[in-house]
Amino acid sequence: MLLSPDDAELFFRLHRLLMHFVNQRLSVVGDVAGPEEFAALPPEQRVEVRKALLDDLDLIELFVDENPAHLSEEDLDIVLSWHHQVSGTFYVFRQLKNYMVLLDAGDLPVAYGVVALTATFEDLIGPYLPRITETVLLPFKGRIVYDGLLSGFNISFGGGIKRMLNDSYRRAKKIQGIVTSLPIESVPVIEAKSAKRRRTKKTSQTALQNSDSRIDATPQPAAWDLKNRVSSPTATLRRGALEMVQCQHHGSYNQSADCHR
Repeated sequence: MLLSPDDAELFFRLHRLLMHFVNQRLSVVGDVAGPEEFAALPPEQRVEVRKALLDDLDLIELFVDENPAHLSEEDLDIVLSWHHQVSGTFYVFRQLKNYMVLLDAGDLPVAYGVVALTATFEDLIGPYLPRITETVLLPFKGRIVYDGLLSGFNISFGGGIKRMLNDSYRRAKKIQGIVTSLPIESVPVIEAKSAKRRRTKKTSQTALQNSDSRIDATPQPAAWDLKNRVSSPTATLRRGALEMVQCQHHGSYNQSADCHR
């Protein structure tokens, strides 16, 4: 499921304005003339600005207070809600009718129902799940979207990790269902503690040892042939974690330094 074209346009416009404002305040990637020019930057640079915002979320309130783009109250409320964003590492786990399920990779399993922007998750990362990614989840008009940037590793998961993820998914649904809006409701303390104990024990003692996935702690740049949605020969390795940065703009999707085209 995708956002409507009008909603996608609104989301990208507001997000560009905020991120350009952050860069103006902190000069993360130098002087950028305007929001459109910021959106044209390579994804690696925009990821750096994202990191700067994550370190100082008060910039969101400052943007709303100053309102440099003279936004409406409704639009300002959307931006202000991004203070409830969730960032981190997630497993792109399962496509359901209305959203893609992303599993939090932390100690406590949380399943988020995330709506894609202008391209489906399958178009972006391929049909084979699960995949692991780092991104930022944002509330938007009662749903959850991501910020247009996905970065992660091209890893093949073995049976052990897949079973662990299925178990985490079941426990996440039992604790609070699939989360489809932010901020997230508090998790019951008893459930949270017991889930953390189970996860810690399983992860430290058996999960990775029993898996047939091959993970290298030193990632290498991935090369992707997005036209054919398969990895190019330079990215076909039997062993290793392939680091990738993918980005999405309204109306187009590209890879790496070509994301601004």
